[in-house]
Amino acid sequence: MKFDQLVHEFLSAGIHKGDVLAVHSSLSSLGNVEGGAETVIRALQEVVTEKGGLVMPTHTGNLSCYKKTGYHPARTSCKEITGIIPDTFWRTEGVVRSIHPTHSAAAWGDRADWFIEHHSPSTYAFGENTPFHKVALAGGKILLLGVKNTRNSSIHVAEHLADAIYMKASYTLPEGTVYLIELYDGSIIEHPITQHIPGCSKNFDVFDPLLLETHEMRKCMIGPAESFLLDSNRMMKTLAHNIKKQPELVLCHHTDCSCCTNRRKLLSIL
Repeated sequence: MKFDQLVHEFLSAGIHKGDVLAVHSSLSSLGNVEGGAETVIRALQEVVTEKGGLVMPTHTGNLSCYKKTGYHPARTSCKEITGIIPDTFWRTEGVVRSIHPTHSAAAWGDRADWFIEHHSPSTYAFGENTPFHKVALAGGKILLLGVKNTRNSSIHVAEHLADAIYMKASYTLPEGTVYLIELYDGSIIEHPITQHIPGCSKNFDVFDPLLLETHEMRKCMIGPAESFLLDSNRMMKTLAHNIKKQPELVLCHHTDCSCCTNRRKLLSIL
């Protein structure tokens, strides 16, 4: 695929100038793209323009806890967790990245600084007024580019808005675990681990039929990649309502998933 084709396909999918777009992606799903991830990013920028904006997950997981290497927003790769497009995106000129040590986000556009401000070690990664919640507040959309809702970080925000009781399930971490973060001025800070850590997303596609039926999500093809475009605000409201009513729906049934196992145990004793 070439740049011009990508621009055409993004426009045909329903993405417009001025749109704020949260993007979750798989480069390999697009087949052969001339220029790779850089071309995909340029095409998205061309369509939404700086009057709109792009937000991508640049999560690094618990890297700074377990490997003791620290999180460096200007150096730490996210390729292994969120893929090559976000990893290329945060390195792109004009893009800013938050200092959240495990679930950072990167943003581009006129409001880029607003999207990531206060997204710090002391905040829950997907709480109110965090980057993906702000996409909804700005009337934005979510593009699942060659991926499904199992990669949709905004559903973690819906869990928070629902005040899902299972989020109180504890995690087993070494005593005294801290985040190590290097700030942009070069100083290094240590911060205690936050109370809540985003959990499993393997079952997030359980909501697909509902979202498609209510037209809050629609399927689109970007080249060979089956993709989905969602209304962020409407999706969050719908899912928060449903998670509040049936929290067990969100939890996966994988026997090796300690997160969902612990959360099911908590639900069963309430």
